[in-house]
Amino acid sequence: IDEFGGKSNHNEVLIDLMSNHEVFQNNFNVFVDVGAGFYEFGDGIVMDKHFEESIAFDFYEKFQNSQTKVYAFEPFEDAYEKLVLKRKSLQIPEETLKIFNTGIADTVGEMEWFGSQSTMTANKRIANHKEYQNKFSHYGNVTTIDEVLGNQENVDKINILKTDTEGLEYEVLKGAHGFLSRKAIDLVIVEYGDRWSMSSFCAAYPVEEIGGGFFCCVFS
Repeated sequence: IDEFGGKSNHNEVLIDLMSNHEVFQNNFNVFVDVGAGFYEFGDGIVMDKHFEESIAFDFYEKFQNSQTKVYAFEPFEDAYEKLVLKRKSLQIPEETLKIFNTGIADTVGEMEWFGSQSTMTANKRIANHKEYQNKFSHYGNVTTIDEVLGNQENVDKINILKTDTEGLEYEVLKGAHGFLSRKAIDLVIVEYGDRWSMSSFCAAYPVEEIGGGFFCCVFS
């Protein structure tokens, strides 16, 4: 990110890319943030100020207009409460930036997550990784994009759908089949977690040290 966008973070780079794209310059109304929470690392220490930020707020600030709607989904209660507190501190109307304390997948019901903090996953294949050994699990409610936005919120079109769900991205997209089949999503942003496929990542980006992950933007 530093090489691509200067001293910055992925949120700022993404926002710059979006704001300069003709599709979004005058036509940004609905942004959906799946996995919206921000987390503390280690013993309650935030590693970098950017880790405190949720991209939902960044997009709201950049693109806000009379039609803007932001829908943020976060299944873990502590992170959800932080999002609600930040919305209140910024005096953003609840009806404009809606925050849901639920996960998003391809079904409506309950799901089990494994791990801790920002790396919790509901992908059982990933949960078998040694990083998740002896970690606790968490049960929570899940729903689908089609159900909550299409049926409950009566959203016709999504401009940007961002999903950062630690391996559950495919299920998120399956749960948005109704929108996708109608070509009613302009852009999907998916986080690529390089720690799960380091060999292929390093083959494409031969650098000595790679940290974190990055976002892949897919225009429909």
